[in-house]
Amino acid sequence: MRYQTIPLLILIAGSLSFTPTGVFAQQKDNSKEAEAHFKRCAELYNEADYKLALIECKRAYELAPTYKILYNIGHIDMMSNRYADALRALEKYLRDGGDKVDAKRRAEVSKEIASLKTRTAHVEFTSDVEGVDVSLDELPIGKTPFSEPLLIDAGDHKITATKAGRTTFAKYITLAGGDRIKVQLELPEEPNQPAPAPTVIREVPVPQPTASAPPPDQEEKPKKLPGGIFVGWLATGALAAVAGAFGAAAISRDKELDNLNNDIGSSQTERDAKAKEVKTLSLTADILGAGAVLAGGISLVATIVAVSSSGSSSKRSSRMQRVDVSVGPTGARFGGAF
Repeated sequence: MRYQTIPLLILIAGSLSFTPTGVFAQQKDNSKEAEAHFKRCAELYNEADYKLALIECKRAYELAPTYKILYNIGHIDMMSNRYADALRALEKYLRDGGDKVDAKRRAEVSKEIASLKTRTAHVEFTSDVEGVDVSLDELPIGKTPFSEPLLIDAGDHKITATKAGRTTFAKYITLAGGDRIKVQLELPEEPNQPAPAPTVIREVPVPQPTASAPPPDQEEKPKKLPGGIFVGWLATGALAAVAGAFGAAAISRDKELDNLNNDIGSSQTERDAKAKEVKTLSLTADILGAGAVLAGGISLVATIVAVSSSGSSSKRSSRMQRVDVSVGPTGARFGGAF
């Protein structure tokens, strides 16, 4: 059931003779600026633009706090289906207004509060770690420990909790009106990362040719590279291409997983299946990519050796020939001198 739209100024004053200036009659500082925001709030409310109307009303209240504006804020929240915010605003309206709120208005607001309580729920967060950042539906709501249970709208929600050095906690909950539940935030410490393996550098000697140098007036014909080298480079290219295809598929599935996580209508089974698919594709891409790097390294060394062996004997004899292979935790490096 949606609440009936009523002209905003009538809501506060209870009569058509009311003007916004009356709301700020007792306010001295910022009263003109607050009145301007309040007028815009009334105009936007009557145009059914509740989102902007709420912003203008809250700004007016910040500049010149008066319990009367809380009545407006509460009803705009109700029209926007923000039941928990509406409940907080109307309860504060009655507390701050006290005896200034007549019996008829108090009875009306009390009835609305009772209705709002059937559309809201309370969630108590507990954790063995203090200072945990908690978010509700991707919006931050504070750090643990909380002084009291959190009042939120009934319905589907996503709870997220984070803390440096701890794994992220995420949970989906469904709340009915009037529920009171506890959510245990479990954030185990992240495992220690292993130290990187030391870099290993070794020299690969290049065999020296024993054939005699050709006569000075006779040029040595270039030698063809062995066929195995071409096979190695073809294998490198093929592995890299397939790894790229699997990587692109993994990125696409990961975007679909994000959409499922943000879709409150999706099931946990769908999200788990999509996450498993992303993990499989990513692992396959990593394995193929590593194979491409290894094949490329082997092909590079073989090419360098073959090219060096086909050079003139005079050049080979005047330079030291060496190929360096460096293997580290983040990749491989190849180099040499000829």
